[in-house]
Amino acid sequence: MSGLIRRAAVAAVTTTAVVALGMVAPAVASAVPSHHSNPHAVKSHLKTHSAPLTATQQTLVTALAADKAAYRSAVHAAKAAFRTDASVVAAKAARETALAAAVTPADFVAALQAYETAVATAKGTLDTAIQAAADALWAADDAAFAAYDAVTTPATAAARETYRQAMHAAALTRSGADKAAEATFYTNTLQARAQFLSDVKAAAGNETAIEAAEAAFHTATATDRATFKAALTADEAAFDAAKAAAVTAYMTASGATSAPTYPFLHHGHGHGDGHEGR
Repeated sequence: MSGLIRRAAVAAVTTTAVVALGMVAPAVASAVPSHHSNPHAVKSHLKTHSAPLTATQQTLVTALAADKAAYRSAVHAAKAAFRTDASVVAAKAARETALAAAVTPADFVAALQAYETAVATAKGTLDTAIQAAADALWAADDAAFAAYDAVTTPATAAARETYRQAMHAAALTRSGADKAAEATFYTNTLQARAQFLSDVKAAAGNETAIEAAEAAFHTATATDRATFKAALTADEAAFDAAKAAAVTAYMTASGATSAPTYPFLHHGHGHGDGHEGR
């Protein structure tokens, strides 16, 4: 169990502990790299580059930066709207009250599940808004690359577009599979996390009892953690296979000897798929 989760649990099972243990797959959340679970996350586009950019390159870099800024702004607004939604504010207060009174694992499960139910509509709105922002990011980035290719590599522009589409589809498939695995892990370990919270509360600061609760949690969730990690590994393998197929198809169609590249861009856009390496 990570230090953050342990400290949160020891701190009297407050809302912080709920966020650490009830809302995120504990102990293995870090096993899901953000650039895998969210193919729409973006990095800076321009490498440290000694040569000056051409006008066409600068146009692409500027467009990608604008796309990223628009995406981040939309996600920030969606998350702010979720945090301040009246139903979410009320649900958080109710959860804190329920946790303060909780004693048994069943009490903690009820508190966590009641919160999830109460915020379900607002969470759905948040997810929809983020997905819309991600779709807009992809469309804008793809259009920027298509415009660049039409000027700089017109002979292979169509093949590059097909490659980007294939990589985009592969990234979305991987993201969906990763999220499904995480949701399964959350469901399968809910009872163990509730037991841990109950045990820590009963320990009342006793370090030996807390360590025993932690060890019991690790034992109870060992199989689920292994299954989760295996699922992520399988998702990665499927993505790699899809990527290899996309590269092969591109080379066949274009006569190139490797995937399309844009050396003046940061890794993550350097292959022009809009998602790879994010």
